[in-house]
Amino acid sequence: MLECIAPLSPSKPYLLFWEKSSMTTVLRNQDWIECGGQSNGNWGPSIKMINQEKYPDENGTDAAYERLSNKFQQCMLKKGYYYTGRCDSPVMKTKLVCESKLKGISIN
Repeated sequence: MLECIAPLSPSKPYLLFWEKSSMTTVLRNQDWIECGGQSNGNWGPSIKMINQEKYPDENGTDAAYERLSNKFQQCMLKKGYYYTGRCDSPVMKTKLVCESKLKGISIN
């Protein structure tokens, strides 16, 4: 089953959990969209994107979804953003943003 990487708080878009010094709202929104985020501040690939990412021999969509999620996270991290959301759930602990946050690793 696909796991969502968005925070549990529906009142705060996932975009707002990404920060960097000297960031402006305009720049963050631009970077967000360049990395594959949605204009409403959420992230989630379309079925079409997932199917394009799937390898021919893959069953299901979980692996393709996870690759797209990692690409998105890597893009934001390479642009100098850091994730400020929670990393204490078993699912989130396995995410690139939380692994780098918990280990103090920089992707830049």
